[in-house]
Parts: sequence; structure tokens; C-alpha cells
Amino acid sequence: MNTELIQFYKYLITDYIKGLGVFDEAERHLKEAGVATVKEEEKDAYQKTDVTGYDYFYLSSIVRVDKIPDDIKKELIAAMENKADSSLMERAKTLAVSLIPEVLMADRNNSKNFTLMRYDLGDDGFVADDEIAFGFASDASFDEKGCFVSKKSEDERVNYMFGQKEAIQKAFLDKTGYKLRLFVRI
Repeated sequence: MNTELIQFYKYLITDYIKGLGVFDEAERHLKEAGVATVKEEEKDAYQKTDVTGYDYFYLSSIVRVDKIPDDIKKELIAAMENKADSSLMERAKTLAVSLIPEVLMADRNNSKNFTLMRYDLGDDGFVADDEIAFGFASDASFDEKGCFVSKKSEDERVNYMFGQKEAIQKAFLDKTGYKLRLFVRI
């Protein structure tokens, strides 16, 4: 049941996340530039279970449904089992969004403790307890010999992604009041 509830929770907050618009410009830019998305077999567990519908962004926070109060959890489960009931679904979405700090952050009042989320990023792989984690990933374009299709395009892709990181994190904080930790995976 927890796995189902985790996925349902992610589904419930998708409209809210997309409604913020903080990822839209970068998403559009990369699509228009023809930047490759990460191949299915190279996606990490968070990408594989993401439901936001973005091509380059995905929720990386651990979804802690165990922190949801039992009475609210019952309402979410009722909505999960009755998705056709629009009033239950709207109530569930409202509840899910209101619980973002508790469910997606280890401790919203503690910026001193960190969790290692991405071992492959070294010191950049840590998330403070008061941050929500998202991944920002794309793939290089290679020719049949395994070489970059264009070194210039690859440099532009990498520079663009790292160049957007701070602006996206700031926009997220400005719109939600929550800190975002954006992992750039190139």
C-alpha cells in the first residue's frame, strides 16, 4: 500500500508543481534545442517513478507518507480508491499540497542536517533537511562512433543546465516559500 500511496501522492501534487511554472522555460528551451532525454535504461529510480510529465525534471525527494497523519492518510486512500469522485480528488489534492513540507522534506525547520541523495555527484549530492529535491537531467548526443555529435552543442547544453540551476531554485523558493535542491545530471 505504501508504494501505491507514494505514487498517488506524487500524482496529487503534479498540478501544483506544474502550475508554478518554474521548470517550463528550461524544459521548452531544451526541447527546442533538440537535447536528448535520458534513455530509459539509464534513468535512476526517481526518474523511473516520476509522474510529473516533464522530460528533463523529476521529483527526487523521498516521499515520506509515513509522516502523513492517519486521518488524512485515510482520506488520501479513499480518494486513491475512488478516483472518479471529483470532490474526493480535489480534497486529496488540497491535502497533499498542504503536506508538502512534512512529506517531501526531512525536517522543514532544520537546515543543518543533510542527507546524501546522489552519491554520483560527490559533495553536490547532499540535500539539507529543509529542502525539496528535484533532478534536472539530459543526455549527450552521440554519433554511431560514440563521439559527441557536436562539442559546441554539448558545451551549450551543459552550460545552460548549470546556468539555470540557481534561477530555478530561486523561482521555486519565491513561489512556494520552500527551498529547492536541484540536482543537475548531464
